[in-house]
Amino acid sequence: MCYGRKTMMGCGSLASRTVFVVLWTCLQPCIVRDGVAADQAKSATFDELLARDRKLWRDLFQRREFKQLDEIADDLRSQLAKYPNGRGKLWRFAWCPLTPNLGDMSDEEYDNAFRLIDAWKTDRPDSVNALLVEAHVWQKYSFQARGGRIAIETPQQQLDLFQERCEKASAALDRIDSLKLPVDAVYRRLRMEIAKGLGEKTDLELVYEGLRHDPRDMELVHGMAICLLPRWFGEPGELERFAKEVADRTQDDCGDLQYTTAVIAAKEMVKSYLLDTHAFDWPRIRRGFRDLERIYPDSREHWNDEAQLAFMVEDLDVVYEIMAKIGPVLRRKSWEETEINLDKFRERITPEMMAGSQRRQFLGHTHSVMALQTVGEADLLVSVNWGYGIRFHDSATGKRKGWIYLEGLWADTASIHPQTGLMACGFENRPGLLLLDLGRGQSAELQPTPKRIIKAAFSPEGGLLAVGDEAGTVVMINLETGQTERTWEPTTPRQVYGLAFVPGSDHLAMAGSDGRVLLVNHQTGAQVVDRRVADSPLHCLAASKEHIAVGTNKGDVFRLSAESLVEQLSFSSPPWEVITLAFSPEGKTLAFGIRAPHWEQPIENTLYLWHHTLEKAPRPITGHKFGVNRVTFSRDGKSLYSASHDWTIRQSDVARPER
Repeated sequence: MCYGRKTMMGCGSLASRTVFVVLWTCLQPCIVRDGVAADQAKSATFDELLARDRKLWRDLFQRREFKQLDEIADDLRSQLAKYPNGRGKLWRFAWCPLTPNLGDMSDEEYDNAFRLIDAWKTDRPDSVNALLVEAHVWQKYSFQARGGRIAIETPQQQLDLFQERCEKASAALDRIDSLKLPVDAVYRRLRMEIAKGLGEKTDLELVYEGLRHDPRDMELVHGMAICLLPRWFGEPGELERFAKEVADRTQDDCGDLQYTTAVIAAKEMVKSYLLDTHAFDWPRIRRGFRDLERIYPDSREHWNDEAQLAFMVEDLDVVYEIMAKIGPVLRRKSWEETEINLDKFRERITPEMMAGSQRRQFLGHTHSVMALQTVGEADLLVSVNWGYGIRFHDSATGKRKGWIYLEGLWADTASIHPQTGLMACGFENRPGLLLLDLGRGQSAELQPTPKRIIKAAFSPEGGLLAVGDEAGTVVMINLETGQTERTWEPTTPRQVYGLAFVPGSDHLAMAGSDGRVLLVNHQTGAQVVDRRVADSPLHCLAASKEHIAVGTNKGDVFRLSAESLVEQLSFSSPPWEVITLAFSPEGKTLAFGIRAPHWEQPIENTLYLWHHTLEKAPRPITGHKFGVNRVTFSRDGKSLYSASHDWTIRQSDVARPER
């Protein structure tokens, strides 16, 4: 029995070794019955109207007013009743036994709901509504047993319970068939939902049959779009084909609306990676939003979805247009479904925040960008997001070319080799190291140390990997064998915040929380130099053939000799934290980024460029208004890429200063 194929895109840990990759190549009885009088209160939002109706319907259910419930449902069915945003009322009616906090319902509450449904069926044996409600409650109860984990991580006992409850839900719908009772949109939607539990792929004709009856039925399109995601039964390109076909089959006045409905449904599940993984038609999505406004003029909730999607496709003009229209009418639930922090979004996505002298901005990230690296001959730009997502960008055009979504990683530890495309990253809350081949999507987990890993660095040729843990131990791993070659234990309590192999030598440099830099021979394990550089913790380290640079948590940058660690140059920025450094390929230019101790505090001059052989002091590069977390150069050294807490990556030209 197949219980659905949920990938790393869903909830769960990395224990499954599954990685989803797309690479370079979603009060009065009369008032209750007709639902019209109260809906004319234009100021009420969809969520407010839904909460009101669900409370009234649930109260009637608890009081066993089954005749009145049937009258309400029959009226909703005959009228094809919808809320001001176009979502079906009858589908929401089927939730009447369920509490508002569905995820918190206990077994006792479900048992009570089934007893009342049995009373409804006994009192009104010809009620199709009682059977639909019964099927719906069993369907919800089944998914409570399954939980949010990927299938292979769900205990078999829970999967068996999941299947058993799905079969009971299906039996209620089979009863409708045997009694030859009318089939409606709720019946069809439930067939879709239950099919997922029974390991069956829903026939698309179920949707098209319903749309012939009601071309504006958004619930059927919404449900099928989710079924066609890869976590269930979808094959690559199938969701896009469905969205186009359902739009083409629907009446002219709402075809694009249904196309957009499919995209919104997928957005709730795939979250901020939707448009990275599916080739949807952005102009058609926009036309669908205009149809929503035309057909359902009293709804403004969809503006929130449109603003999110516009940001994902980097259409800032549309973002500004829609956010101005939204004003105070914000549907936080919509933003939470996409895992976008609404308050941070509004703070960061303004014309003032986006201004800067950079040649190109890479948008679409919905969290802080914590790691950044150009990879390969074509300078593919790889970014790691605080939401544990890895994106691939064409550095020449800015176009996103692929993605990987992983959970449980500590993005701040990620290190990517510029030639091999191998990524090493520690975990957020446990020991261990993930090695991920970004080109093949293959992964392996190592346990080089019993402590949590907080820093990683590859050797220039890519055959060695050094990692530092929270106790200050540094371990060097041979990537061909996977075996540990060297271990350096700290002589004093410290944490390793900087690691780098020195190009052209056998040296490995380590920077720690004790303000010291240690240089060791990674071939022999012998210590070469141990020098205190600062009285404050060193937060980052970079190495070229001739120089080592370190930054402190007080805004100091030091350039040292790569052989002796003798100080050569220094610079003191405002009292912020220097958290990232990078040398240009020829080693003559140093870039670094700073942030405030409170990461969310906006500050000026967060990015600096220093041609340290020609300039006495670094020059600020304006643009980022929040702290810069990572900097990296292009392979030819002509471009600098910087990643920030403002959710953007920016590309700056690196001009050689005049002597």
